[in-house]
Amino acid sequence: MSFESLAEKALELDADRAILVDRWKGGPGKIEFFRLKEGLKLVPPLIYLKGVKLRREFETEIRRVQAVAIAASSDKDIELQKLADALSDFLQLPKKDVQTLKQTQKAKRKTALYVSRGKDGQIQLTFMLVPAWVEAGPRMRLSHLIWDVEKA
Repeated sequence: MSFESLAEKALELDADRAILVDRWKGGPGKIEFFRLKEGLKLVPPLIYLKGVKLRREFETEIRRVQAVAIAASSDKDIELQKLADALSDFLQLPKKDVQTLKQTQKAKRKTALYVSRGKDGQIQLTFMLVPAWVEAGPRMRLSHLIWDVEKA
């Protein structure tokens, strides 16, 4: 689909934002965020993916997701916080404290988009069921982020 077709489809759906997932070697390779203001305007961050584990590859039984919050694993990791803030802003989802989500038995948010670092130190995004805090997927391991999208 061309950028013009993407913009047309978004306007047809009365959307003011769009997410484009580019393929690389047969799988998802890049995620781009766009706002629709006089055409498509790329907004940071530009996310390059290292690997993706799909939802169907997890053993967790998934029901329809009704509400999502965003949480970062550490409030001391500036890069994780910056990414969580950007995703929260773009997706218009609330950003919550991880401990609050883990401890809330009657959480209004049933799923969290969890921003963390994997064992290799790379940033990863995954969906967790709340309050059980069970990974439900998909899990996206990031290769790198580009914040200055005008140079990209």
